[in-house]
Amino acid sequence: VFARYRYWNYQKSNDKTLIGKLCLEIFFALLKFRNCETLKNTTILHHCCVIMLMEGPCAETLLHMLVDGEKEVLRRVILTGNENLFKKDDAILSVRLVLKLISKLLEIYPKIKTITSHNNRSVIEENLFSSSVHNRDNILKMITNFVYQKLDINLCRTAMFLLEQLSK
Repeated sequence: VFARYRYWNYQKSNDKTLIGKLCLEIFFALLKFRNCETLKNTTILHHCCVIMLMEGPCAETLLHMLVDGEKEVLRRVILTGNENLFKKDDAILSVRLVLKLISKLLEIYPKIKTITSHNNRSVIEENLFSSSVHNRDNILKMITNFVYQKLDINLCRTAMFLLEQLSK
């Protein structure tokens, strides 16, 4: 569902955002480990989820959500300027979840990658560390833009945490 939901036809544009947000919440709940140092209690479902989100078609969907999220945040900042809307808005909450999920995946993926013995970088890593891919702007620059917006401190904090995770 997650890899293809953005291609479906919707009667309301908010439905698309809501489905994406709900999928992200499911992934985030599934990947919430108490201790990421050891993956003793993980199942094959956890491994498949991480690999599909980092390497499969779901990785592209995550990146599209990040790109669309940056545009939406800029649009909301220009149009509204009201920080209270950011707390309730599914589009903004989705951007926060994407940033948190990518951060969590970057933390878990190296441990799972050693289990599956892949040598190359994932789709997410390739896009994060390249200057431009598929006519897309630099993803790190987009994440930095989330840091500099002034209306949502939680979005800023989440972006900072992801940048810290990337620097490791």
